[in-house]
Amino acid sequence: MSQKEVKRAQIFDILKEGKISQQEASQRMGISTRQVRERRARFGEMIQIDGSPHDWFEGRSEKCTLIVFIDDATGRLTQLRFMPTETTQGYMSVLHAHVLRYGAPAVLYSDKHSIFRINAKEADPEAETQFSRAARELGVSRHHGDWTRAAGSEGHVARAL
Repeated sequence: MSQKEVKRAQIFDILKEGKISQQEASQRMGISTRQVRERRARFGEMIQIDGSPHDWFEGRSEKCTLIVFIDDATGRLTQLRFMPTETTQGYMSVLHAHVLRYGAPAVLYSDKHSIFRINAKEADPEAETQFSRAARELGVSRHHGDWTRAAGSEGHVARAL
């Protein structure tokens, strides 16, 4: 049995006893509970997109959403736009600006927000949102990651800033 398998077995034993959480057990054993995704090789190949509602102007203006496009290979911010709320129209506007400046990426990597995919379990599997349809018509594939563990209200966006 490998060292990693032994650690995993020890974690399961601790968890069965209900003494600590899965995250705490993994941290104690030095095992990451998150899978690390390999970054893309070239600029523009995949763009991470996200919106972050927040009090960006610290009470000096209305709360708003910062929509950000981040190149996966370099971490470079390619588009930033403040919008009143996170909407399809807002993302379409930022995508349009991105395509005009850099061309269409091969992949857009987003969270599972209903702007990007149909989340209803009873929905037709072929159904798509307006944003997904527009991306498909541009020849851009979509990937939906799980960013639910992002820390704070700024989430994924703040880590890039």
